[in-house]
Amino acid sequence: MAPNSDYLIDGILPKQEVHLLAGVTGAGKTTWLFHTLLEWEKGLPVLGLTSHPVPWAYVAADRSIASAYRTMNAMGLPLNSVNIIPAHGADRKNWQGVVNALADKGAEFAVVEGFGGFVGGTGTHHDVAQFMHDVCASTAPSRLFPNGLTIMGVMESPKMKPAEKYALPRQRISGVATWGHMADCIFLIEHANPKQQGCADRVLYVCPRIGRDLEMKGSFKGTNHLTFP
Repeated sequence: MAPNSDYLIDGILPKQEVHLLAGVTGAGKTTWLFHTLLEWEKGLPVLGLTSHPVPWAYVAADRSIASAYRTMNAMGLPLNSVNIIPAHGADRKNWQGVVNALADKGAEFAVVEGFGGFVGGTGTHHDVAQFMHDVCASTAPSRLFPNGLTIMGVMESPKMKPAEKYALPRQRISGVATWGHMADCIFLIEHANPKQQGCADRVLYVCPRIGRDLEMKGSFKGTNHLTFP
């Protein structure tokens, strides 16, 4: 394993890479992210692993900033607790615009909602591969990011019947397989009992590029706090 300083979360989240978090709409991706990152920001362990926090920002590219604030308010979080970059609707940005905004914020870690929406063309293998190459080019130390940039792209996963699912969680991301092939660590949140309407139980899969996969069961505390022990 590389030295701890090479990771934002030991063993699963190396710096200066592109990672993905996937799940169907309503799985709890954003609420889990907000709570988890605010703990990580304090240097608290994440999933039992040591944290190495750096300045970070949240890019709201699939919702308005007002919608992001409503989510935070429902979770009981102060509105100034998350550094939000609006990139939706009237604030829409292309990928270079997002990069420039992150540089202006001094971010070294970016969580980007609606990540797949930045892909040009029709979303073919070639389109996704070109986009991922371009994104990876922005992660190395540079004039804009002297300490480099680590990216967590938030994606959707398709609603599928259990018998139709790919065996490997790394493959269960909407779109072409290129996403899973070119990303480093992939996080996937799924309903534990998809046939049971309103079930609060979830399963988190963590699939690092190097090392063994993790699988954890968790649940919502109340309606807006998804945790995995």
